[in-house]
Amino acid sequence: MELILTNKSLFSKDKLFPLRCMFNKQRDMPPHQQEFSEVTFILEGEALHYSEPYGWEPTSAGDIWVIPPGGIHGYQKTNGLLIINLL
Repeated sequence: MELILTNKSLFSKDKLFPLRCMFNKQRDMPPHQQEFSEVTFILEGEALHYSEPYGWEPTSAGDIWVIPPGGIHGYQKTNGLLIINLL
């Protein structure tokens, strides 16, 4: 596991209120760890989502993933996956 997303890299603009929301087309992303909480809303498409300790599971429109600080997750076999990330 080499990719670690940090508070410093994503919340450098406002250290007093670290909140960020992004809408994007998600592509395959290897499992990675992060220092912050993340809530992911799956709007369209499908993929396999990885989280520990559950491993790879199917995900599709309507699913919501909550990843705690230190959590590990990723995506593979993405197919038209549109998401909103609340970090």
